[in-house]
Amino acid sequence: MAKGQSYKVRGKVDRIDANFQGQFRIMDYKRSSKDFSWIDLADGTDFQLPFYKRAFEASYPGSWVESLFFVGWKTPQVYQLQDFQGSHEAKENPALDALQKQKDLWQEDWVDRAALFAEKKAIQTLETVLEGRFPAKPLVRGSRQNPCRYCPWHAACGYDQRLARNQALGDRAPDREAARVKVLELGRGGD
Repeated sequence: MAKGQSYKVRGKVDRIDANFQGQFRIMDYKRSSKDFSWIDLADGTDFQLPFYKRAFEASYPGSWVESLFFVGWKTPQVYQLQDFQGSHEAKENPALDALQKQKDLWQEDWVDRAALFAEKKAIQTLETVLEGRFPAKPLVRGSRQNPCRYCPWHAACGYDQRLARNQALGDRAPDREAARVKVLELGRGGD
């Protein structure tokens, strides 16, 4: 609910798996390999996957999504559903091994907090749009090149990367940790 009104959000989840233990996992296919990023979630540039969790659980009360994955098309093997069933025989699967790093992100209630944070971030973004505010926040992480250099609207938008409010989070380990802490703190329920 933003500005006292409800809004419908549409999206397509690429894949949802369920196992016999009643657990769900959501997968979002990407053209290249991509890892979940606390920084991208914290600054609002990528909250799609945790937002899918929130939407799925709202649509199916009593369900719980235990993990979220970005899956690159270039992964060497197909992700088999039986590998999620907790089969008695462990098989070597490089594709699932590649995802283990992402699965390890979701300690304790972190997946729930990330999803709640994503919902709050979506509402905040919608409220900003409803107020008619469209602040310019160009971002190219991992590059020293300022996107304003090639933007034809640079003179009109008023964006100045030298201002503190326009400084994006970096991509170093301390920045990633600060983003994770921010998301987990703001993603607590009850506020």
